[in-house]
Amino acid sequence: ARVETAAITRARQRLKELITTEWPTWYRTNVDPKIAELESRIDADALQLLMGPWEFTCDRCGTKFGAKLTASGIEDLLREGLVRIECSNAACEDSGWFSRRRHTFTVSLHKLIESHIPSGP
Repeated sequence: ARVETAAITRARQRLKELITTEWPTWYRTNVDPKIAELESRIDADALQLLMGPWEFTCDRCGTKFGAKLTASGIEDLLREGLVRIECSNAACEDSGWFSRRRHTFTVSLHKLIESHIPSGP
């Protein structure tokens, strides 16, 4: 038992030495470059990702269509968390007292993000 305890103590001491000497070098060599690459890709791709193309389904007529967000659409999404989308179906209209126009519906930032993240188990 005493030999086993001494062996465990030496192993722990060696592990601590390796952690303090080898880990920082390994981390700088293997992890830091990947972090830097991901950060630059995130910076470059964030607006492109927000632009789309996105798949939308009209809440009134059920038409499915793809569209890209405009600069003002991205701004609305970032400021308010919502963007207004115009249905691509010309027959899908909103009518007021004196006008008829293409139906629009809102989509939340949450829904857009959810559509890009695979569902969990």
